[in-house]
Amino acid sequence: MQARTISSAYIRMMLLAAPATSFLVFPAIQGTTPAYILCFSSMLMVPVLMESEKFVLWLRLLLVSLFVWCIFFVFSQLGNLVEHESNLLSADIILVDPLDTRVVLRGSLFTQSLYLFAVVLFALLIYITEWKSQEKTLRWASLLMAGYGLYEFIYFFLFHESGDFISNRMFGSDLDASGSMTQSMVVGSLWIMRVKSLTGEPSMYALMMMPVWFYAKAAKWPLTERLVLGVSLLLTFSTTALLSYMVGSCVAIWRKGVPWRKIIVGLMVTGFIFLMNVEFFLDLIDQVVLAKALGENLSGAERSGTMLGTFQYWLDLNWISQLFGVGFGYVRSTDFISTLIVNCGLVGLFGFMWIFLKPFSMLSDEDIDIGLKQCLLSTMLAMLIAVSEFSYLIPWLFLVLSIKRIKGEF
Repeated sequence: MQARTISSAYIRMMLLAAPATSFLVFPAIQGTTPAYILCFSSMLMVPVLMESEKFVLWLRLLLVSLFVWCIFFVFSQLGNLVEHESNLLSADIILVDPLDTRVVLRGSLFTQSLYLFAVVLFALLIYITEWKSQEKTLRWASLLMAGYGLYEFIYFFLFHESGDFISNRMFGSDLDASGSMTQSMVVGSLWIMRVKSLTGEPSMYALMMMPVWFYAKAAKWPLTERLVLGVSLLLTFSTTALLSYMVGSCVAIWRKGVPWRKIIVGLMVTGFIFLMNVEFFLDLIDQVVLAKALGENLSGAERSGTMLGTFQYWLDLNWISQLFGVGFGYVRSTDFISTLIVNCGLVGLFGFMWIFLKPFSMLSDEDIDIGLKQCLLSTMLAMLIAVSEFSYLIPWLFLVLSIKRIKGEF
């Protein structure tokens, strides 16, 4: 009984820490976020504190995951050996470690695989856990993230500088690039900050918290909590959030029909707010949507150019590398689809899509199932199109919950 209590408390701590990615326990060592440390420490916790049946299940799934990784490792490096004159170092692509001159067994293969291993450990721990007793922790974690993001927004609005006093993560070879970028915009006469909380940037906050918002709505969390999450997402001014919302809305309409009353009321309220300050909202639409879609701002132009260059590099690879990639963690494009197809090949890309679409197709039309479908499809498409980030833990939580739901475990 005591072991079960300790393991439950351990998982609560991990869930509470899971959303925060911009704080490191040891600032000089990448990957030492509180959640990652707890994920890796679970390799000691599970054998000691979990029941034998759960431990066997956890170990079996862990070994299967390692076996899959080994398959990609062997074939990707075989492809690199077959075509060792690869133009990897001179191609128009973004390398995770541009200073590494190796093509075979690059260092980023192993460092990025550690992040993937942390995700796997997190997912397995959630899978063997009774979820209902842990859902309240997710609510607290989400509200803390949203609350901190709103605090940053208000602080910047008042003082025109970042109020982030927690983030300490730095990137780059010289650790000179902030791991939590403050992005601001001038709309009309207002200088405002885009909400990013304890993540890398607003789009990453949207990737993480949109599925939480879908789940909160489906699980009927208190209205005030849903409003806090919704407002924080709205203030990201992120096309990732907009894309996710549109995908989630399409899923809901497909499964439940068109809610005409809600649509009419929503349009009336939106129209009234729009007419209150037409110039402000036209400026906002131009900066957030049109400029990015037309490639007129740095974000839109960078994404489209990098994606095309990365795809072109994949087309020039040998057939082994086209199927299994050049190696996990080699390349990091501005989108996940071109990143994945170069790193893990067609097999990896279709495998990634399958692990989301398979449970999507098996969930029922109950409210909680539709909410999970929204989480799955919006996360998959947001990652593939907009945000090249696999190591955030929270989006994977809902994949695990979908599998548990299909099995009738919550």
